[in-house]
Amino acid sequence: MLGMLQAMAAEPMAATQKERLEVALESGETLTALLNDLLDASKIEAGRLELLEADFDLTRLLARMETAFGETARKKGVPLRIDIAPEAAGDWIGDKVRIGQILANLISNAVKFTDQGEVALSVDVPSAGLLRIAVRDSGMGMNEATLGRLFSPYAQASAETAHTHGGTGLGLAISRSLARMMGGDITVTSAVGQGSCFTLELPLQRGRSATTEPESARSLADLHVLAADDNAVNRQVLSAILPSLGVELTVVENGDQAVAAWREGAYDLVL
Repeated sequence: MLGMLQAMAAEPMAATQKERLEVALESGETLTALLNDLLDASKIEAGRLELLEADFDLTRLLARMETAFGETARKKGVPLRIDIAPEAAGDWIGDKVRIGQILANLISNAVKFTDQGEVALSVDVPSAGLLRIAVRDSGMGMNEATLGRLFSPYAQASAETAHTHGGTGLGLAISRSLARMMGGDITVTSAVGQGSCFTLELPLQRGRSATTEPESARSLADLHVLAADDNAVNRQVLSAILPSLGVELTVVENGDQAVAAWREGAYDLVL
């Protein structure tokens, strides 16, 4: 559904239609986040969630966080500042996706509940093999009673918070569970009217230092892409989205057709 809505969003339409489409997209993204939270919570409870460790560049990961949440913060008049100590920059070994999930939750909450001042993320290495990331905000803050239930599943700061800002109350519970699965933890300090500070500590090993030159960005225009999918709806979505990016697309229905197409043509990418 989101794929087709995104394809429609790229087409010319009346302002009223555009506004309605944006509402549908936002609602779809909210539903996706809800389903992902419920699935993660179920996997964690069943002990079936697995971590995938690999080298990742922390600086690039944080740059993606700034891209994802910086504009929203600026629209509220709340700068998002990220400070990385030199000893923390570079490669680490860990589950980049899950660490990114934790950071996204902490940063989005900080931006959501801060209407003035700033949101500041700082990264350092307090001791060898320990990465510490603190997310501070100048928002409404919390009292002791709220802090006591903050990491409980489905708990939110208050009924008013749930009504005004939405959400499931699962994000922080999942984030702390993920941090503890990695051998770390999330702690918080807060005071009403003075903001909050969430601190993520993870025992991680350093990865290999990046020694190669960064890859230059390549335009998607004129890329030859072969897409194989046995689901008709997925083929429709791919056919709607990729050509609008300038991609020269060939779509096939199964593996046999994909092998035959590969033998006959030259492709830059196979999906």
